[in-house]
Amino acid sequence: MGINFGFDLPEDVVYAPQSDLSGIFEEEPVSLRTFFQDKKFLNAEWYLSPEQERVVQGIERVLYPETFQLMGDEFGGYWDETRDIPVKNLFAVEWGKGGGKDETIRVAAQRIAYLLLCMKSPQEYFSLPRDASIHLLNIAYNAPQAHRAFFEPLAKRVRASSWFNDRAHAVQNQIQYDKNILAISGHS
Repeated sequence: MGINFGFDLPEDVVYAPQSDLSGIFEEEPVSLRTFFQDKKFLNAEWYLSPEQERVVQGIERVLYPETFQLMGDEFGGYWDETRDIPVKNLFAVEWGKGGGKDETIRVAAQRIAYLLLCMKSPQEYFSLPRDASIHLLNIAYNAPQAHRAFFEPLAKRVRASSWFNDRAHAVQNQIQYDKNILAISGHS
């Protein structure tokens, strides 16, 4: 079993995060444990293993590093405890059959969508045009595998969540989230 936490962000990446979270978020994001177990969100009856939790915590780092520092300062709690998890842009998760890879990545995909939906405008935050779509893409070896093993359970979980139910609609091989965020099931 191994985890490759990828590469650090290049130092020449230009970004300008806001210094006030009230300009970034319209809703304070809950902790990973609350997101996973609360009936409003994923309503899971079990929790991630420590290794799975570590992977999701790494993958959820999709915002600028300075934003996570501000979240730790202003929101405290979970965000303060996890403020120093580095931002990476590549993850490779290698576990044996039945190790929970698909489930871990489904949780991470929903967590990323959730964090983006908590924002006032993810497009503005990332300096994208207002009408730009943000795509969350799952790639599998073939189309049936992509749909059956990953996307179908993800879509069911989105439909079952009262928080996501008002903010997302699963159709065919995609989930259309509010704020022009789109999860797509693809294959190579």
